[in-house]
Amino acid sequence: MATSETFSLAIPVLASIYRGLNVISKSANPSYSGAYFLARYLYAWLALYFNINHVVDPSPPCPLMVSISSAQGLKFFKDVEARRLIHGGSGAKVGCTMLNKNKNIFLFDEDNLDHIQMSYLSSLRLGYVSLRHYDFFFIEPYLPYRFSRQFSFCQDIPSAIIPKVQDHSNVSYDKVLMFWKLLLFQGSRSRVCAPCLSLNWHKLKKVFHD
Repeated sequence: MATSETFSLAIPVLASIYRGLNVISKSANPSYSGAYFLARYLYAWLALYFNINHVVDPSPPCPLMVSISSAQGLKFFKDVEARRLIHGGSGAKVGCTMLNKNKNIFLFDEDNLDHIQMSYLSSLRLGYVSLRHYDFFFIEPYLPYRFSRQFSFCQDIPSAIIPKVQDHSNVSYDKVLMFWKLLLFQGSRSRVCAPCLSLNWHKLKKVFHD
């Protein structure tokens, strides 16, 4: 970083958040689970999609996350309002990270995509995100399309990640490196259609009953 080389922190940040939330959700007493993760990034993600934070004024030039106020700047929502905001999508900024909101874009990975296009393509791949803590390596499954059904969008039954890993807390360095390269692999000849943003995206939703 000191030499201006670009590094992507998305994989370890996501792994940290997923692992921390998993530990909390499985704990008999979540308040004393001892879990920790990069909550600042989670606040930023929620603020970007659901406008739950006040925006810093004047906004700093960069990075984008700095423009979002801290946890003390969170807006207050009652239980019903929060459920309507997250699951109902009221006020959600759907498509805020889309490549182009005005037209469809077709991506063909022949190892010639620019940085933004390749980052977008990588974010659509299922796999494992990894995190190193001292001499230990942790991985967490990354299934981006599993969020669709949770937000009332149509979605097929999610497939399993191959290869399947049973113990996410005891992974070798070689396996972590393999998963890292699979997520960021360039020249895969993958084809992706990135559709434009629908002006009536609420009509694409339905209520599911499991």
